[in-house]
Amino acid sequence: MNPIGFRSRLLAIGIVLILIVFSAVPAAAASDEELIQKLVDGSPWEGEYGYGDSGPAAGTVTVSFTLKGGKLTGELISITGRTTAYPGPLAWLEVKGGKVTFVTPSNGVSNELRSEDGKLVGNWQGRSRGWLSLSQKK
Repeated sequence: MNPIGFRSRLLAIGIVLILIVFSAVPAAAASDEELIQKLVDGSPWEGEYGYGDSGPAAGTVTVSFTLKGGKLTGELISITGRTTAYPGPLAWLEVKGGKVTFVTPSNGVSNELRSEDGKLVGNWQGRSRGWLSLSQKK
């Protein structure tokens, strides 16, 4: 093989890889920004939670998200059912990779949600685990 041709191919592969890496970063950031805006615009969000991977709802939940000084904040407004959680600010709130994660500080339960068909759906995990599905209240 011609050394110049090999170097050209290697350079082309390197450029393609660099373009792939750098083009993926803004897309994820834009997606996260869109999700943040959706969280705020759709607030409050209300729905149901349950135990295990599926099954009947165990209670209802309402959460709200706001932007304060450019920072996303959230609050658990209400929750019913068999739980140790109570209303208050959400902790460790983060939007990354198209998912919103937070902890309910009253009981230390971790939640991970994604936007799907106009809803926020996902899972929660603490001493036990389960599912969560929220819709816009408006």
